[in-house]
Amino acid sequence: PDLDYCQWRNLVWSVAATGWECSYEIARSWSANGDSWKEGAFNRVWDSFDDEKGIGFGTLVYYARNAGYIGELPSSSEPKPKVFESGRLKTVCAADIEPEHVEWLVDQSFPLGMLVVIGGQPGLGKSQISINLAAGVTTGKGLPGTGGFSNIGSVIILANEDDAARTIRPRLDAAGADISKVHIVEGVAREGAEVDMFQLDSDIADLRDRALEIGDVRLIIIDPPSAYLGTKVDSYKDSDVRRVLMPLGNLAQETGAMILLIVHLNKRTDGGAQQRFSGSTAWTAAPRVGFMVAEDTITKQRFMLPVKNNIGDDRLGYQYHIAEKLIKYSGQTFKSSYIVWDQTTNRSVSEILAPPKANKESVVDDAKSFLEDELANGPVTVAQLQKLAKDAGLSWPS
Repeated sequence: PDLDYCQWRNLVWSVAATGWECSYEIARSWSANGDSWKEGAFNRVWDSFDDEKGIGFGTLVYYARNAGYIGELPSSSEPKPKVFESGRLKTVCAADIEPEHVEWLVDQSFPLGMLVVIGGQPGLGKSQISINLAAGVTTGKGLPGTGGFSNIGSVIILANEDDAARTIRPRLDAAGADISKVHIVEGVAREGAEVDMFQLDSDIADLRDRALEIGDVRLIIIDPPSAYLGTKVDSYKDSDVRRVLMPLGNLAQETGAMILLIVHLNKRTDGGAQQRFSGSTAWTAAPRVGFMVAEDTITKQRFMLPVKNNIGDDRLGYQYHIAEKLIKYSGQTFKSSYIVWDQTTNRSVSEILAPPKANKESVVDDAKSFLEDELANGPVTVAQLQKLAKDAGLSWPS
């Protein structure tokens, strides 16, 4: 009990977060063993517990592990609704379910405790966007929309396609992240191999334990999930993908972290935006929120636009651009990129992917107006007219 004040307070709150009937007596009797014990101070701390402060069951697990606890962890600290079984069918009464409000990393766009997916073609900045969100989680600054986030916490990153030293760390620094709160997965220690590739079909339990040990994880980035499927999962088969995404969804609920999947697009040019995501349709069907990054082919402006949003604003998107920053390490200078959010937008993905094309009549009408203007003051040579038409974006046949 004789920790510094902040650690003692956080531990008391973490016990309060369990919701157990005996939690008050446990925290009180433990605290009373300290030399600086004061009944009034303890009660003030206990009464000030607020689950929105970010102190939860994971904090208790973190300190318990550090103190040497090696036993099993309960699947959840919250009391579960009573489940009725009749044969193989299990049901729960809606009256026994406690409603919960949605907590947001970015209001109406990125929810905590749920699966979210971002898709896009290479080179448009979807991985940089994930780094921007990581920076916002660790500092509370620089996020899209209002830019602020008060429930600051930690981040876990699985990024198979980016080098941690040459890409991820410089991008985190360029984005202004608190790097002491970012944890990058290097692999899994297995029998017969020093470090093996993390696999979603077999290692999610290890990811869960690590998240609970850290205690304040708000964001888990998997970029791309297809790199972590293992040999037994077909990324194009709905049943296989859902079998992987279901425990990931449970992990998001249990830890309160947003699990962000960064996926590629296929080469299709038909169908809706959700059909453009590579692999199984489950990659967009299972997450509650999906965004696509895209570039306007005419203006070259870049956007992150909603493909689906079942719980927030399904029309709210964001315009952004990528900037560069020079960062110094040990006397050397490195260049790295970061995301700058320009403004919110209501543009749709379909408008960007398939912009309306001018019909033949309107093009000819434009050509007529062009000729009337250019010939209004007298004759013009054909060569000069061809050059003027080209400069105006009009084809000669029109």
